[in-house]
Amino acid sequence: MTLASFIRAGLLTAALAAAAAPAIAQTPEPLASGWIMGGYVTPKHKPPKQSYGVQTHLVIPGASRSAGAGVTFGVTDAGQVLWMVQTDYQPSLQPAHVKRAFATLRPPLTAEQVPRFIMVCAWPLGDDGKPGAPIAGFAERDDTRTSIERDGTLQEHITLHWTSVSAARARDKFGKADLCGEVAKTKKSSATRWMIDRDGK
Repeated sequence: MTLASFIRAGLLTAALAAAAAPAIAQTPEPLASGWIMGGYVTPKHKPPKQSYGVQTHLVIPGASRSAGAGVTFGVTDAGQVLWMVQTDYQPSLQPAHVKRAFATLRPPLTAEQVPRFIMVCAWPLGDDGKPGAPIAGFAERDDTRTSIERDGTLQEHITLHWTSVSAARARDKFGKADLCGEVAKTKKSSATRWMIDRDGK
């Protein structure tokens, strides 16, 4: 057998072995997303009023429709990790979602006041209420979809979105602490709270 024939035979054997090898299935990552919508109104001769809401979602491939809970954290461009919103119970994790009405100390709300990345976590709850292992997905603020509408000087409305990104792009930005596991176990977070509750709720 010549050297060329030997090389061709080796390449053919390698190709056949690769074709016969079972494909390694990769589990799709959870898909996180979120949005903020609301406005700031300054009626004549009355105190200004804020009406903002944030809602985040997590679609978990293959997850059952068992009851669960969730939490969302954000991280600013400066690297500060913030607790944004959580829920202690929801009937189904498919999809998981959390929402909150909030107000800002510096109205009106601007994109710069909103975290660049979010981490949306969810975990199943057993019949005894004990939490399972948290699952996380990540999303980035999509400034191309931010919309701000103004009506003179009396009213301003904002719509803002976070779009799903890979864990490799965002996970390290949230540090090494088990933020999601902490909330799942204690229903509390050591992270700084983002914004203030609207109307004390």
